[in-house]
Amino acid sequence: RAQAGMLSLVESYFAMHERNILDLMHERNIQDLVTTGHSLGGGIAQLMHLYLQGEAARKGSVWNKLVGDGLTLRSLSFAAPMTIVNLDRLDEGSSRFLER
Repeated sequence: RAQAGMLSLVESYFAMHERNILDLMHERNIQDLVTTGHSLGGGIAQLMHLYLQGEAARKGSVWNKLVGDGLTLRSLSFAAPMTIVNLDRLDEGSSRFLER
């Protein structure tokens, strides 16, 4: 489960900038896409990485084709807030995250 406010931001950024990202990747022959950020930007980078993985898993999407052609998706964040929780691992911290 992802933090809803940040996920909404990622979806909005993706909708606004996907075409530009794809064009730049094509122009520069990018084969390794890294989402990165610090603090809140790090949280956004983590969610963007998961969002791109979801797009890559969706049959027929441009991201599915790119990953199939060798694109690598990576994420590197620094001092990021907790933005996701594994529902199979509900420790005290995870439970507090879900309550907010």
